[in-house]
Amino acid sequence: MIFIGDSSRYTPYLKLLIKHKKPFIGGILLGSIYALSSGFGLPYLLKIILPEIFGDNSDHLNFIDLLLAASWLPIIMAIRGISGFFNKYLINYCGLKVLEDIRMMVFSQLQALSLRYFHNKKSGDLLSRLTLDTNEVKVAIVEAMNDAIIKPLQFICAIAALVYLSLQTEEFSFIIICLVICALCMVPVRFISKKLLKRAKSLQKLSGEITASITESLQSPKEIKSYNLENRVIDKFRRDTQSVFYNQLKVVKYSNILNPLNEFLGACGVGIAIAYLGLKGVNFEEVVPLLAALHMSYDPVKKMGGILAQIQKGLASLERLEEIMLEKNEIDDPIIPVPFKENSGIEFKNINFAYETNLVLQNINLSVNPGDVIALVGPSGSGKSTFVQLIPRFFDPTDGEILISGFSLKRYKKSNLRSFISIVSQDTVLFNENIYENIRIGKENATKEEIINAAKLAHAHDFIEMLSDGYETEVGEKGTRLSGGQKQRISIARAILKDSPILILDEATSALDTESEAKIQMALKEVVKNRTVFMIAHRFSTIGIANRICVFDNGKIIDEGSYEHLYNNCSLFKKLCDSQDV
Repeated sequence: MIFIGDSSRYTPYLKLLIKHKKPFIGGILLGSIYALSSGFGLPYLLKIILPEIFGDNSDHLNFIDLLLAASWLPIIMAIRGISGFFNKYLINYCGLKVLEDIRMMVFSQLQALSLRYFHNKKSGDLLSRLTLDTNEVKVAIVEAMNDAIIKPLQFICAIAALVYLSLQTEEFSFIIICLVICALCMVPVRFISKKLLKRAKSLQKLSGEITASITESLQSPKEIKSYNLENRVIDKFRRDTQSVFYNQLKVVKYSNILNPLNEFLGACGVGIAIAYLGLKGVNFEEVVPLLAALHMSYDPVKKMGGILAQIQKGLASLERLEEIMLEKNEIDDPIIPVPFKENSGIEFKNINFAYETNLVLQNINLSVNPGDVIALVGPSGSGKSTFVQLIPRFFDPTDGEILISGFSLKRYKKSNLRSFISIVSQDTVLFNENIYENIRIGKENATKEEIINAAKLAHAHDFIEMLSDGYETEVGEKGTRLSGGQKQRISIARAILKDSPILILDEATSALDTESEAKIQMALKEVVKNRTVFMIAHRFSTIGIANRICVFDNGKIIDEGSYEHLYNNCSLFKKLCDSQDV
């Protein structure tokens, strides 16, 4: 019964239940006891005890006999209740475990994807998929599957009881009437299935968009307030929530319309059955078990509406998750990686790179010797940041290749390659932990003395010590409790602690004041020793430690050399120099 429409697409994910097969099988067995006691046990019990209590021999029963006969009903209901409770408990246990597994699968896949993927996605939408959509798939895989096993079993048991009791009373036509009514109850299920899937897809998409909108507004409070965008943001949020509301209402309509339809058809069936039994002159103690069996056969058919809603909403979410899970990771590790050698030269050969159709780097050729300190200068948008992001393989070139020690970067394992590269970006990212942990990211097994020494080299130790909790100070989400200069110095300390042979400084001093920048310049003179360094600089005061300068313009290196050579021979470099005080 679970394989309705495209629901067979869940089949590959059922393997997640194998890890939790014991509680799941236990839950199914207990659910089977519930189905058996409901579908067959209750009608059959009524068939036995009602004639005993209300039949011709009831006058000969004493109080104790009546009490014993009546006690079977609470006993069967206790069995039904206990098995139903533990069925739900164990199935929910499995559901939460499967939810954990699905989220880990999706989250791990997101960590493996290249930066290019995230450039085309909204973080809020990805968050919605990781939380809301995974939960919908969990419900469909575990809870709906449980109902899709138990409810048909209850239906079969009830039909078996119905057939048995009908044969006992020789009412063969009654069986046909009941089966026809059950078949009629399945007609709206098929019709509404397609409608529900379509609406569920729209709802999940809109839920992702509204989560993206919320995330964007929460991450940009200063920009919203400085440009008086509060009303604009509120109006957009109102429109988004109204769209979600209307789609939710559609899903609610299609999810819940089946039950009243099936209840009406079931009531018609019961009414016809009562009229039929009345015409046949069937006595009371025979009617009640038949009606109980009839009710128990209609009940799982009515529950098909809820199962269908779960399956269809889960399918809509599954499609959104599979967009992530089936996304090809364009930056793969080699099957047999080569070991990384320190103090190795880097060579860029005929490098081209494009975002979609936008060509960012064109025919880059550059040889870098071990220990070179290369300053990259040029107008904004000339390709400098993209160039350095190719070194740790955040992206792969569209054409050409980058070699280290004569081997293409694709020959190195990504984690191994990146462990030999430190990056200090102008967009400093700190995690919502204390300062000590944020610096320790550079070297997980670092001692406290090493961390403090790195902070001193980055001229961060003094301001850290002045904070109320020192190195234990929580920096807040994205480091909001610290100034831009403080965050950047912590980032530099992190890179110093990592002590990598290749260092990338992407506007590493852009958020520092003049005094702090001067101190960092002194620290950097020591840091760059015996390292291959790439420095992106808009403030040319930072390029004094470079032994080579490359000038970028429109994605090309138009010239390279010493400061004096470029100032005298490169008009763009001279123009950039003259536009600021060096």
